[in-house]
Amino acid sequence: MASPAVRSLVFAGLFGLVAIQDVPATPESELERFFEQTQSLTAFFQQEVWSADGELLSSGHGDMSLLRPNFMRWNYREPEPLILVSDGVNFWSYDPILEQATVARVEDALNDTPLSALLGSRVLEDLFTVKRTQQQDGIDWVVLQSRAGAARPVELLIGLRSGTLERLHFVDQFGQEVQVRFEQVQVNPPLQPESFSYQPPRGTDILGTPTQ
Repeated sequence: MASPAVRSLVFAGLFGLVAIQDVPATPESELERFFEQTQSLTAFFQQEVWSADGELLSSGHGDMSLLRPNFMRWNYREPEPLILVSDGVNFWSYDPILEQATVARVEDALNDTPLSALLGSRVLEDLFTVKRTQQQDGIDWVVLQSRAGAARPVELLIGLRSGTLERLHFVDQFGQEVQVRFEQVQVNPPLQPESFSYQPPRGTDILGTPTQ
């Protein structure tokens, strides 16, 4: 069964606004440009989850896709399968091993989370402040901190290389960290909302009631 830390990854996101023309690129401007120009995205990912003591808790890989606003599919392939889907109205989490799915309205499942900004239902500045920025080994890093009073306080690190998403780190209030490396990233592929529709397999134990 996938750990809570692995499942919590979906509440982290990617953000930005618009870079000003003729101004040298900075980590903030690279992030702004990426977020402003990204309406859809696909990628493969490699993921590791670390404890606050530096112990590797799990590792795995899969693929993801998103379409703004409010459409997303995040598939964990290894070490254990897990499917997370936002179909624009409902947010599904399906565990094939347990043959169990949970479902909730997108607004309820993602309220006050970074993912709500990524999918276009919340504004970045409502959720985060920029804690610091840095450029290291060719990667532009922006470190974001949840605003005071956040229901799920996190520190979110986003790494871009030449304006393309490469890294995502998510540190929760307990110091546990999810590290994700993205590969074969495609920005603005021709995705359609219909490709994010989801229905659990027959016989699945469903917790919650989908909104029609």
